[in-house]
Amino acid sequence: MFDWLFEGHRHPAVYILLAAAAVLFVVVAVRRRRRRWLIGTAVAAALAGLYCLLDYAVETDSEQIERKVNAMAAGFKAPANLDAVFDNVSDQFRNSAGDKKWLRDLAQQQLQNSGITDVKIIEFRTGEISREKNLATAEFRAKVAGNFGGGLEAVTVHCDANFDYDALHGWRMSGLGVKAEYPIQNVELPP
Repeated sequence: MFDWLFEGHRHPAVYILLAAAAVLFVVVAVRRRRRRWLIGTAVAAALAGLYCLLDYAVETDSEQIERKVNAMAAGFKAPANLDAVFDNVSDQFRNSAGDKKWLRDLAQQQLQNSGITDVKIIEFRTGEISREKNLATAEFRAKVAGNFGGGLEAVTVHCDANFDYDALHGWRMSGLGVKAEYPIQNVELPP
C-alpha cells in the first residue's frame, strides 16, 4: 500500500518535487531577503534524505522479487552455479511441462548445448503481489549470451513468472513461461 515510500529509485518524481520545493524556497529567500525561507530548503533537503534512507533501509516485496530474479540471472554467469539459481526456485515449482527437477535438468542441458555464459535482465516489471493469496507475478526480458549456432551469440527471451511466499525463503519462483524472441534450440517453456 505504501511501497512508494520505500522505493525511491522507482519514483523519481518525489525527488523532483522536493528539489523543486527547495529551489522555490531559495528563490523566495533571495527575493524577500529573509533567511527564514531557507528553513524550507533545509526541510525539503531533509525529506529527500529521509526518503533516500527509507529506500535503502527497507526492501519491499517487489524489490525482493527483482533482486532474486537478478540473482538467478547472475547464477548463469560462467562458470554457472545452478545451486545459486535454484535456491530462488520454489520446491512447489510447476508448469505444464514439469517441476523443479525438470527445470533444473533443462537448464543444465541448455548450459551444455548452447554454452550459455551470461544472462542479464534488461526489463523488469512486477504485477500483482499478494501475501494473502501467496502469489506474485512478474514479467521481464532477459538477454542470454552463448553460442546458439548460425553466428548467433545472444538472444532475448520474454519471461512471465509466478512467485510464492514462505517465511523461511521469502518470495521464490513457482512458475515460469518463456518465449524466445529468437529460437533457442527450439525450446519454449509454457506457463
